[in-house]
Amino acid sequence: MNLVPSSPPRPDLVPDEVCRYLVPSSPLVYRNEVDERRPQMNKQRTTSSPLTNKRDNVTHPSKRKGDKYELEAARLLADLTGWSVRRKLGAGRTDDTGDLDGIPDTCVQVKAYRDIQRAVRETLDELPAQQANSGCTFGFGMVRRPGGRWFAVMSLEQVCCLLREATTETVA
Repeated sequence: MNLVPSSPPRPDLVPDEVCRYLVPSSPLVYRNEVDERRPQMNKQRTTSSPLTNKRDNVTHPSKRKGDKYELEAARLLADLTGWSVRRKLGAGRTDDTGDLDGIPDTCVQVKAYRDIQRAVRETLDELPAQQANSGCTFGFGMVRRPGGRWFAVMSLEQVCCLLREATTETVA
């Protein structure tokens, strides 16, 4: 069995590690060459960038839903507080610091699930890590109920911290 390519590599072509394979007495396959024996390898992806291999302008429905409700929550908080509240970008980061920005010293997590108990449970589980990553004193979750009503979720420790800070007089 001969595992050496039958033709020498061409220096003007860059081998693609995905397309490069060796079978007995077969040549190397290069990125800009066509291999008639493997038609699935010859198809170009029309919806992806060749550099990043990510789809252009195509998002998963759950991401679109999350973006929509984060924007809705940001507008609601901005209307109720007068602060310039906006979405944070970078969903899925390992150092997640919450979903909304613009509320002083506060981390906000937004959830919009059909299962309200799951939304509350996940918010209370995820919020301490996000609060630690952001370095904020306060943190709460906003959960959207089916039908459009929102409510806030905080642990008892967060409520007590908020009450202490709200009732402590500042000494000048």
